[in-house]
Amino acid sequence: MIRYLTCVLVVFSFLAAPQPAPAQSGKQIERLLKRKVERVIRKTIKKQVRRKPVRKQEQSSQRVVRKQTATPAAPKPVNPQNRRIQTALNYFGFDAGVADGVLGPRSRAAISGYQGFLGLAATGTLTDVGREHLVSAYDRAVADPTAAAHVIASSPHGVKGLLVAYRDEPGTAVPETRQVDAYQTNAPATVPVGQAPVQTGETLTQYCREVDAASVAGGGYVSVDDIDDPWRALGEQFCLARDDAIFAGDDLKASVQGLSEDEIDAHCRSFGPLLAPYVAAVSLEPREEVVDQVRDYAVTTGMPPDQLVLTSQICLSVGYRVDDLEVAIGSALVLAAMGDPLYSELLGHHLILGIGAEQNGPRALGWYDPALLALDAGAEPVFDPFNPDRVALIRKASAMVATPQVVTR
Repeated sequence: MIRYLTCVLVVFSFLAAPQPAPAQSGKQIERLLKRKVERVIRKTIKKQVRRKPVRKQEQSSQRVVRKQTATPAAPKPVNPQNRRIQTALNYFGFDAGVADGVLGPRSRAAISGYQGFLGLAATGTLTDVGREHLVSAYDRAVADPTAAAHVIASSPHGVKGLLVAYRDEPGTAVPETRQVDAYQTNAPATVPVGQAPVQTGETLTQYCREVDAASVAGGGYVSVDDIDDPWRALGEQFCLARDDAIFAGDDLKASVQGLSEDEIDAHCRSFGPLLAPYVAAVSLEPREEVVDQVRDYAVTTGMPPDQLVLTSQICLSVGYRVDDLEVAIGSALVLAAMGDPLYSELLGHHLILGIGAEQNGPRALGWYDPALLALDAGAEPVFDPFNPDRVALIRKASAMVATPQVVTR
């Protein structure tokens, strides 16, 4: 079995860096791999509003050193989905800058502007529904510019008025804007505390679409001071974290050389069965025992820690995007076990909502705790970094679900 794990994961090492020339020595190869991993990770770190000037200076000096000593790197492949988002934002007057496929601070600010215009919480991260409405509205406007011009001329919002008109148009024939019907759906009835809101056989993508619809119909995301439905509050935070994980992995995937997207997806899917025993253990055993088991497994792979982390970040994205929860949960487990407690939040969501794991509120709290404590201590957020109340919201909502008898609503 160990030999099989090692053989499969050797393939994954190619996700972390391109193969060096055969003539290079082992030490040269190791240095090249380390530089590649460090460069990819630095490029994908999210910039925070409160970032210290010293760190910016350090990054600037690092860029200068690389310019002087490194050979020119091949252009990074463009992420087509992100590029479409940026193009649509620019069309509707939300300045995302050059459509380069990288959702940096400028693009996040544009997304916040788009969300604020529609009366949503300006998180800077698009939900599935928000993304579909944005890009499909752009496609429709470009496909029929004459009709779009009439709407623009009659709207006090100008070109932004198309977003409202398409959103509110009854009986629209454009499936891209009506797939989830989120903008004209009444919020579902509040689920009583103690009952899971997930339907049998429902995929995570379907669940997040329903959560998006409820958020839009409810006038925005649940706030920490007004949690009337803790299930919805936790669902919103889970789906936002899922979106961030997908985007982060897509950016990392774009840096992989020598493998197509389908090949990367196939490798990640083969990762799932290897981690299946540990995924099952999440529902049955305490967090500390599961983490110890995954750490022992990591040693058997023979992969350097940086490569295993990078592979897991990519496969986390793939698992969530294709609804392969074995891959997603397994990847989150590896990341949490390899020393990043922030990813343990995802395991808490899976357990408390009963998605991909047996629902268990008290056990979920054990997974939430390391992530929330790390954020309390000043760790740089991995998910939804622009919401300062996120820790308090998750802590309060999870307690309402897991221990309703001791929480005052």
